[in-house]
Parts: sequence; structure tokens; C-alpha cells
Amino acid sequence: MFTSFLQKTFQRSVLAWPAWLRVLTLLPVVALLWLGVAWANMDIAPW
Repeated sequence: MFTSFLQKTFQRSVLAWPAWLRVLTLLPVVALLWLGVAWANMDIAPW
């Protein structure tokens, strides 16, 4: 059942995904980018 859900989901365009699935997909990417920018803008760089 779950595999058929994944097959149906990934055969379609990303824009056809439900909103909650798009949010779950993009949230980690946006969070990592935001943390990377915050880390790079620190007064004392960690490297």
C-alpha cells in the first residue's frame, strides 16, 4: 500500500504533490540553508 502511494506520488510532478508533502520535502532544505547563512554570519567564525 505504501509503495503504491510512493509510486503514484513520484510519477507526478512535484507541483501535483499535496501541500503537506511539499512542505515536508522543502523544510529541511530551507532550514539547512538558513542555518548555513546564520553560521557564516557569526562574528567569530567556527573555522
